[in-house]
Amino acid sequence: MKRKRLKLETNFNHKLHCDKFLHIALAPVANPSVQDMEETIFEINVADKSHPDVQVKLEFYSVARVAMLSNIHTWASHGMTTTEFINWLFLKHPELNRDSHIGVYYYAKVKAMAAAA
Repeated sequence: MKRKRLKLETNFNHKLHCDKFLHIALAPVANPSVQDMEETIFEINVADKSHPDVQVKLEFYSVARVAMLSNIHTWASHGMTTTEFINWLFLKHPELNRDSHIGVYYYAKVKAMAAAA
């Protein structure tokens, strides 16, 4: 099993308390294969220590233009309206625009997956 680390600024929308959650981030440089997704465990560390580290697997992801995001994504991921999220994103990444690609990642905690099996 491969392991990778992900770093979040904070526990946006308290999502790390959930067994399954989504997160919006920059689109992947190279799309992971289904095999990569099945064989990789991600350890999520939170910079501000607002939640303990969690181990997750990527269950699904999609790539879309920033302009295609909606409240259904941004509320669940960051607890922000789409407008608030896009404004925040553009402040952090001034190189992006409404046509830039963004990734919507759907994760499941490893312990939750074991309990469901």
